[in-house]
Amino acid sequence: MTSSTKCGFAAVVGKPNVGKSTLVNQLVGRKVGITSPKPQTTRKRILGVKTKGNIQIIFVDTPGLTLSRTLLGRTMLNQSKEALSDCDLALFVADASGFAPDREDRIAWRIFASEMKFRAAAPPIYLVLNKADKFKDKKELLPIIKNFSTLGTFQDVFPVSALKGENLEPLENAILKYIPESPHYFPSSEQEPQEERVRISEIIREKILFLVHQEVPHGAAAAVEEMRPGKNPETLYIKGTIFVQKESHKGILVGKDGKMLKKIGTLARKEIEFELKKPVYLDLWVKVKAEWQEREEMLRYLGYV
Repeated sequence: MTSSTKCGFAAVVGKPNVGKSTLVNQLVGRKVGITSPKPQTTRKRILGVKTKGNIQIIFVDTPGLTLSRTLLGRTMLNQSKEALSDCDLALFVADASGFAPDREDRIAWRIFASEMKFRAAAPPIYLVLNKADKFKDKKELLPIIKNFSTLGTFQDVFPVSALKGENLEPLENAILKYIPESPHYFPSSEQEPQEERVRISEIIREKILFLVHQEVPHGAAAAVEEMRPGKNPETLYIKGTIFVQKESHKGILVGKDGKMLKKIGTLARKEIEFELKKPVYLDLWVKVKAEWQEREEMLRYLGYV
């Protein structure tokens, strides 16, 4: 390690559905976490690695900070807390189009602030106000910034548009100020350090969130059961299973004559092929596992624990 080699962790936190994953994807420069307009899309910590010369930033995309009565929800909250335990700085993300913190923002901040009490020294915290592009006159943002700044003490505030990639350079430059001297944790090739099977299962789940608009999405999870060469050696065979909690949910996901499952599989296969750079045969099945969100063995099997 030379004295100029730097590496650090930036935790990205906030209430559900404020664009944390979209922000991380933009900052890293490629898709590392799935996105959807539905809350609690992110169920586990996801690392996005960005290397700029001698500096490496590891963005930790976390599940939304919220209270939950399910074992899955409590597990997700614990993952977010673990990300805060050793981060070098934190980005607290909120939705500027809400004009002021709502109840969920305040719950997220209370959870965050209580976790910071366990730190010998609290890390620097930036307030990131997403969806700032909704305001053509940027002067309209001034009272919004003031409203959200009442949540706590921030080193600085950055109005951004994660979706459009607006005003991210000043935020990234501010992040670089707090990256400590350290050897790099990941190769400079910047490959996403997420297991391939986990990545594929998340792609499948993203397509469910995109296509299904009923009660199913948050009761669904996906797992890759098998990966092997296909009948054609150049093709990869992937068997994926989608777990749901009710028979009625299975019917919705399969659809009439299997049409919905085919749509999910087609969208997922195209993205998996793009990621893996090879033809894929995706064999999707749907199974009912009642109350899987409350079963520790299922959470372990799905990689949430």
